[in-house]
Amino acid sequence: MSAPQFLFDHEEAGDVDRVTTYYSRLKAHRWLMVGALFIFACLLLGGWLKPMQAFLSSFAIIILAMLAPVQSRKARINAEANALSQTANDLHIHAISNAINDPIMLISSTGTLLYANEDAERAFGRIEIGTPIVLRLRSEEVRTLIRSTLDGVKTGTIEFVEKSPLERWFSVSLKPVSSDATKPQYLMHFHDLSETKKTDKVRSDFIANASHELRTPLASLMGFIETLAGPARNDEVARDRFLKIMQDQAGRMSRLIDDLLTLSRFETAWGQSSFEEVELKAVLTHVTNALSPMVSQTGSTIKLSFAGGLDEALKLRGNRDEIIQLFENLIENAIKYGKDNGQVNVDVSEDAAGQNFIVEVRDDGPGISEEHLPRLVERFYRVDVDTSRGKQGTGLGLAIVKHIIQRHKGRLNVKSKLGQGTSFFVALPKIQSK
Repeated sequence: MSAPQFLFDHEEAGDVDRVTTYYSRLKAHRWLMVGALFIFACLLLGGWLKPMQAFLSSFAIIILAMLAPVQSRKARINAEANALSQTANDLHIHAISNAINDPIMLISSTGTLLYANEDAERAFGRIEIGTPIVLRLRSEEVRTLIRSTLDGVKTGTIEFVEKSPLERWFSVSLKPVSSDATKPQYLMHFHDLSETKKTDKVRSDFIANASHELRTPLASLMGFIETLAGPARNDEVARDRFLKIMQDQAGRMSRLIDDLLTLSRFETAWGQSSFEEVELKAVLTHVTNALSPMVSQTGSTIKLSFAGGLDEALKLRGNRDEIIQLFENLIENAIKYGKDNGQVNVDVSEDAAGQNFIVEVRDDGPGISEEHLPRLVERFYRVDVDTSRGKQGTGLGLAIVKHIIQRHKGRLNVKSKLGQGTSFFVALPKIQSK
């Protein structure tokens, strides 16, 4: 059997490889050679070079082009692959950043901004790419975090407050995300703590206010008990007077505890499983009748009126007991803070779209200054502390009103001017007739 016939042997293959290499180098440097030959031609025509010098120079340029290394095909492929990988990595980071509902920034090893997602722009405003991040976030805590992280120090999470345009609290972490050691990148993640801080403050204020409200009548009770057990033991006149005061203070504590429990129940009961069809006219009639003894004591009157065509079929979906408490609190406040022998008006209408009932509870009292109106529904907020306590107010009635209205998907509005009384407007969704 004859030996297999190869198209060329190893030596021939080596020669072919060399020729291919030389050709590829010439092709890679072709424009450089064209430029050099053009210059030599110009010098030759201008008499600056002799023909032999021009030939030797051109020959030398060609030899140098054949010997000059060029980037191999494999190297080019690897470089292109790395560039594509880096681009894909950047796109991946951007996509993840936009999917997170927190401000995210990507910064370079020099602390300049490379990318910011939409939440970051909403939180801190637009920041130009390439801007040093410390020029925008001037918090010393953030500066220290960035400096330490870029220096290679392992850092944790810090908190800082951004005061402009609104005061907001953030927790911030900064971590490296790039695997390219020559171009390190760092991801800065901001988590908004404003609501948590606000809730903590509200809780802290609530505990402090509740403790204060309970401490006063409790201290009064303890003082009178000690007096009755000691110096006034046999003083019948003092005993009767002290017992009446003690009864009032105990009643105040009882009302406060009842309101605290009610408020706690409304704050945790977001469901509407106990809702049913409620007749608004029947509820308002029940409330005005229930408050008639209080009206008699002050000499006031309650006038309940309905807009044309609304005295029947006033149906809404809700919890009847809660709606009763809602209007009891509002009308009772109107009686307390209105004029003696005055009038409380309860007017029922509907909005222009016919979607909601509008119940206005209006008194003829001294009115409320405009700066107090936004805070009326805060727990324990009082326009006049002495007047409120003198009228046996706990400071929680309007907070309870707010939560009941929220549970029924309604709205509350207040209008008042000094010397012209106060009006509370309650909008509650009506059941639409089919």
